[in-house]
Amino acid sequence: MTRVATRRALGWLIALSLAASGCEQDVDAEAGVDQGLAAAGDDWPSVSASLELAISGWSMQPGEETTRCVVMRLDNADPVWVSQIRTTLARGSHHLVVYRSDAAQEQREPFECRPFLETLTGTTYPLMISQLAEEVLTLPEGVAMRFDAGQMIRLEAHYLNYTPEPIEAAGTVAFDVVPDDRVVHEANLLFYGNANVALPPNTTHSSDWAFLEVPEGKKVFAMTGHTHQFGTNVEVEHATGLDGDRDVIYPDSDYVWDEPPVTRYDPPLSFEAGEGLRYRCTWHNPTDDTIGFGESANSEMCFVWAYYYPSDGYRICVNTAGTVRDIIGPKLCCPGDAACDAFGEIVTQFL
Repeated sequence: MTRVATRRALGWLIALSLAASGCEQDVDAEAGVDQGLAAAGDDWPSVSASLELAISGWSMQPGEETTRCVVMRLDNADPVWVSQIRTTLARGSHHLVVYRSDAAQEQREPFECRPFLETLTGTTYPLMISQLAEEVLTLPEGVAMRFDAGQMIRLEAHYLNYTPEPIEAAGTVAFDVVPDDRVVHEANLLFYGNANVALPPNTTHSSDWAFLEVPEGKKVFAMTGHTHQFGTNVEVEHATGLDGDRDVIYPDSDYVWDEPPVTRYDPPLSFEAGEGLRYRCTWHNPTDDTIGFGESANSEMCFVWAYYYPSDGYRICVNTAGTVRDIIGPKLCCPGDAACDAFGEIVTQFL
């Protein structure tokens, strides 16, 4: 097997294992939420308190790339509802992933980590994936994320120093808490993508259009795309199928890979049975090498994440190809598909 083919195969295993992790989470769609409660008013997000964490403490030389993590416990004595998440990133950040974690012990000193590794074992669930210097995710009126008392949070900072000078890596996150009686729906995240990435040298290349269903009755209120440095566009349509009726929903401004637009929908997008997201990515490869799927900023990805409610838990779907498609079909969505459990165990052995 060639190096490119090996990387593509491993890319599929990584993506499929991410899907397997979703099978571990059992989330009550409306746990603890009284559907008779009044929706929020003009003062939304109705912040009553803020819980803050940070990751920092290392320098990076020009051209250096690393991913480092911390695991910290929030100081909330009781369960809380979070209506807004705010992040900041220092220069050189590729992205900051904020996870809800099942870890029992804190790791407060930044340590080298593999992107999404804890997700492979089903012990972390993404809350926000930020790629901007400053970003605020405000949930719609009456919608919030539920945190347990003393909620453990994992911060994963991917940095690449593309400047000619040393930099100090840093990132922060603040969770704004809303009173319980202002919450009507619990929110969560859809993480959809295509790991079938192989960019020919010195060309502009687009992936094939792909389609993934959104569960019936869900409402999407925000969306963003994700590629690495060779990405020039992520296009998403609200569609009735791969070749059905469709409306363009993303992006709503020029796509820039390191500051991709976050499109918010007011009112939120509603999905009926059989409807979903039709999407593709475009890249320009100026190098003499074929570029494949991978977690490094010098590899590529094609993902879309969307915030939705009411929650059925974190959900990840990937479009398949090649041998994987022959075995399990054109897509894998977890939780829900029979193949979910096996792939997490397989890929963990490779990493």
